[in-house]
Amino acid sequence: MKAILVRAPMAFGLEEVPRPECPAGGLLLQVHACGLCGSDLRTLRSGHRKVVFPWIIGHEIGGVVAETGSRYEGRWRVGDRLSVAPLVYCGTCDFCQNGQYELCEGYREIAQAWPGGFAEYLAIPEEAIRRGTIQAAPEGLDLEQAAIAEPVSSCLHAQEEGRVGLGDTVVVIGTGPVGCIHIALARARGAKMVIAVDLSETRLAQAARFQPDHIVDARRGDLKDEIRKLTGGRGAEVVITANPAPEAQVQAVEIARKGGRILLFGGLPKTESCPRIDMNLVHYNALHLMGTTIFAPRHHRQALQLLADGRIDGNLLITHRGRLEDFPAIAAAALAGEVCKAVLHPCQSENGEKGTFSFSTQQPEGEKGTFSFSAPPPAPGTQGNEKSRMSPFPITNIAQVCVIVPDLDKAVENYWQVFGIGPWEFYTYGKPLVKRMTRHGRPCEYRMRVALANVGGLRIELIEPLEGDTVYREFVEKHGYGIHHVGVLTESMAQALNQAQQAGLTMTQDGAGFGPDDDGHYAYLDTEALIGTTIELIERPQRRNPPEKVYPAND
Repeated sequence: MKAILVRAPMAFGLEEVPRPECPAGGLLLQVHACGLCGSDLRTLRSGHRKVVFPWIIGHEIGGVVAETGSRYEGRWRVGDRLSVAPLVYCGTCDFCQNGQYELCEGYREIAQAWPGGFAEYLAIPEEAIRRGTIQAAPEGLDLEQAAIAEPVSSCLHAQEEGRVGLGDTVVVIGTGPVGCIHIALARARGAKMVIAVDLSETRLAQAARFQPDHIVDARRGDLKDEIRKLTGGRGAEVVITANPAPEAQVQAVEIARKGGRILLFGGLPKTESCPRIDMNLVHYNALHLMGTTIFAPRHHRQALQLLADGRIDGNLLITHRGRLEDFPAIAAAALAGEVCKAVLHPCQSENGEKGTFSFSTQQPEGEKGTFSFSAPPPAPGTQGNEKSRMSPFPITNIAQVCVIVPDLDKAVENYWQVFGIGPWEFYTYGKPLVKRMTRHGRPCEYRMRVALANVGGLRIELIEPLEGDTVYREFVEKHGYGIHHVGVLTESMAQALNQAQQAGLTMTQDGAGFGPDDDGHYAYLDTEALIGTTIELIERPQRRNPPEKVYPAND
């Protein structure tokens, strides 16, 4: 199998390694997603005291059970979608015996005691089945978000200890990935005001995506004065230091309100672990200083639910995606501070071969554009029509491809795993889209769920027809699941039809319908040559505006 092998600090890359055997009491996981964490970067840069090279790292994992062992007695079955956090508690220390797993004195971790998730397959030992942090991915939550539930769990434990809640003013110092999670989580827990603080314009721009009430550039002016001004002179009830800078902990004590809680979330370098904090401020202002590191299983369950409910938008957090082949470039960007959160997708398509996806919308004058699409089945256990496997279209200005699928959520995940197409936007949340209109001179009714993604200038549209739909269900009965139509932009409908004719795409008897609708002028050109596939010619200078983003989609 393929894996990222770290041979020494700053010496790592993609290699072929033996596929792990399934542990007798454990399971083998096909890894669909693995997040790149700050601790991974520290290991890449300078090693780790618990890691002996060569080694496979990666501890934020989402995947599918591929095999179970001969003595396996766990609850997961082949095909189950799992979120795998790294912690494996000892189960014997006083804290574990008291149910305080977040304080376990003898825990071990996947990616330290056992190889990690930047590989196509991961062997999960029996200890992790019995005493680890493994949960089923909630229905509707994709596996890359299930993977990043691990850092959300850590943040959730910290804010639980700090009693973040209604009416609190929360200051987050440091707006890297965990800082952004803290911003979103404080809002979800009911904070009255959330203030993001950082020294980096890039990171502050990342934080803005999570909509804090105020963004403070700590390079400009005195942070204490700014926080006092924003809070009416009171200071913050909660201050979270989400970075490894000693100065942040000093500032946290200075800007906290009397009786405030300071969550020391970021560990410090060994040589700088004794910051000059004014302990008189701690004493006379009755401040509470709290440190947290790991988390308990309940935090992992709660984190998955927050992501599944959309109360924390994991898509906003993930700024970089790729396959194992992309790891060196993504890791280099992350080490340079250019990445908020990266997720790698190690696994391949079901038949072991990656799909191919290519398109060209701007060819030299005189040459026709081409579109080639070799897709996975629209969902596991289904077969697409012939044109969903490979469809070359000698047409220029291709702008849209519409694919009919039986299960929208599985199809979205499948297309991301094979092509890396994402993130996805959904037309609806909680109910199907119903659209009544006339097509080809007869009434029709659309009932469907729709997901959109963009690849450069090309829009991919996935449609799941629902009960009562009279258009796409009819298509499926005739042709099966797969490509329904390809959209081509044109300034002139006549020019587009002429182009189609030159490409050898001739109309059938009931082939075309023309007329204005909500999106402008359109024409549908059905051709026998494309075996039921439709070419949609859209007479307008730009694509349709995408719908409001809602993710994940839960009916």
